[in-house]
This record gives sequence, C-alpha cells and structure tokens, in this order.
Amino acid sequence: MIQAQQVCSNLIEEAAPESVLQAFRGKAGGREHGHETPCRAIPFNVDPLPVALSYYERAQALDRRGDFAQAFEWASRGSELLLTHPRMDHRTGELILRKLASCPPARATNPPGKASQSSFSDNRTSPVFLIGFPCSGEGLLQRLLGGYPGIHVCHNDSALAQVQQALEEWTPEENGRTTDRIAQLTSDQIQHLRDIYWQQLSQSWQGADNPDWVVDCNQLNLLYLPLINALFPQARLIMLQRDPRDICLNVFLRPLPPDQTTALPVQWESIAVFYRAAHQYQCRIQAVLDCRWMEVKYESLLATPLETMAAILRFMGISWITAYRIYPDFTGTVKEYCRNQISTWNNYHRFFDPVQTLLSAAIQTMGYA
Repeated sequence: MIQAQQVCSNLIEEAAPESVLQAFRGKAGGREHGHETPCRAIPFNVDPLPVALSYYERAQALDRRGDFAQAFEWASRGSELLLTHPRMDHRTGELILRKLASCPPARATNPPGKASQSSFSDNRTSPVFLIGFPCSGEGLLQRLLGGYPGIHVCHNDSALAQVQQALEEWTPEENGRTTDRIAQLTSDQIQHLRDIYWQQLSQSWQGADNPDWVVDCNQLNLLYLPLINALFPQARLIMLQRDPRDICLNVFLRPLPPDQTTALPVQWESIAVFYRAAHQYQCRIQAVLDCRWMEVKYESLLATPLETMAAILRFMGISWITAYRIYPDFTGTVKEYCRNQISTWNNYHRFFDPVQTLLSAAIQTMGYA
C-alpha cells in the first residue's frame, strides 16, 4: 500500500508556520497537564503501545463513571506515551498538515473533450464520497448505508493513491500542484485514471455482483478533492459535520491506532490545530470546486434519523420508501450510537480554554455557537 507520506509529498503547496508544526509534534518528554511524562518510566526496549492503550481504556472507564478530570488526565498520559511509538511517524502528519495549511488551490478545470463513461462498469459513472474528520459520525452513517442492498461501503485507501501516483508519473515534476497536473490531462488520460480507480476499488467486492452504489470512505478524501472533482465531476459528496469540540474530545479520548496512512495527532492542543487546518482547507476548497455537496450533521442523524437518512438517500438517488422497508434495526443502530451523546464536551469545558481560539471559527461557521 502506498503510504500517505508518499501520496502527500507532492501535494505540498506552502509550508505551514513552524509554530503550527511544533504544536502538531507535541511536547513528549516534558511536564504537561500537571504530571510527569509517564513514558520516562518505560524502558526503551518495551513496546509503549499496550501501556498507552491501557491508559486510554482507563480514561474511557473514568469518563463513563463521570470522573471527567481523571479521564482527561489519563488520556493525556496515554497521548504522551503514544508519541514514543515507532509507528507515530510525524513526517506523514506534518505533510498532511502542510497541505491543509497551504494557500487556496487553483480552480480545477476538467480537461477538454467529453469524458466517456468508465469501461469498468456499464451502469455506474461515479461513486459517492464520504468526507469528514474522524469521530464526525462516519461510523454510524457507514453502518446505515451499508445495510441497504446494492450499496457497498468501501474503505480502500489505495485506490485514489494509485491514481495520484499515475498522475504524477504522467506530468512534469515542475508542475507539482495537483490542480496544475490535472489541467494538463487529456480526456483519454482522465478515462484511464478512472479505470485505475475502479479496478482498485473492485477488489473489495471480488466474487460478488457489482454494487449499484459505491460509497468511498477513504479518510484522506478531503485531500483528494481536486482529483475527485476532475475524475468524477458529477460525483456526490457527503460532508459530515459535528460540533468541533465533541470531535476533538472524542479523538483525544479514543485515538486511532498508530498508522502512517493517517498520522493524526494525539495530544490535546495538537488535535485542535489539526482540526482547524482541516476545516479551513474544506472551506477554501468548497468555494473553489464546482461539486455536488450535501452537509450532514451528526446531531441531526441522532435526533431525527429517519428524516436525515431520507434526505441522504434522496441525494444519492435512492427511494426512501424502499429503503425504510429494509431497515428492520434502523432505530436500534441509532440508539447504540447515542451512547456518544451530543455536547459531551460540556463535561470537559474547563479543558477547552487553551484551544477555544483554535476552534472558534469552525464553531461559528457550522452553527454550534
């Protein structure tokens, strides 16, 4: 699998401020949140991951018991220890962060000539792309969409990466920006890139009938938006939203395993820095690209699931009446996710003082003030 480190290296347009990168790297090895860094007590030859995960498990147990100050403390310890893990490759995350902090991309233009339908499928021209920050409600929406016959929810991280690699091989190195490379492509080359994408994606349903709808849930879809728009100008994009404070809190208490393909930060302030950069990039790119968007709030999916899913499926071109009949456990699925209640950040409000300024613009823009 091509790592995000390789994929993103040629997407950098402008270096992020050094202060931003320092915040992303964190301060492992120092005193923070009022306690000594626990990784000092771990021998250098011991894998820190199991110990760090045990800290997070304890933090989550304390959170369920309502001991929020201690939960935050143990999650802080876990984050500092997790930073010492060899798979926490900061270079990958910094490349992504530099991309998110870069100047607005140039307007992407589709190559001349009428784009033909993909030769891989006779009844499908583009997938639906799910775009959102981790812990923004993607897990619930993926389960609900995946329960509908004919919809295939795909997590293939290499499909767009392979397309990006082919794009870089075809265009001169001096045209390093993705939008500049796209502008040079012919319609035949665009068609070939589509075929690469579908061939990679189809590996996830080998041996089964081709699905009627494909939902691409790659966590790096936000970075690939200019490429997505060039390959699939008619694609539908579902933009997941959630209160930024709840997102940052959930990422902090329940981090993803160390993985060079995502390299999300784990420390409190660093998560807020990363989220702000992602939100700013999304706002810029929505203003530049001519795409079909639908914004879906996680809170709406929990509060009014039937109405919200009806709107999502209509956006995808699916009859809600038919869909409702095949969701026997629809309400139960939503109730299961309701354990992550709305506005849980209020339980940790005193810890938001250092990051409030970083999140304030996104909170205002999305209507969570």
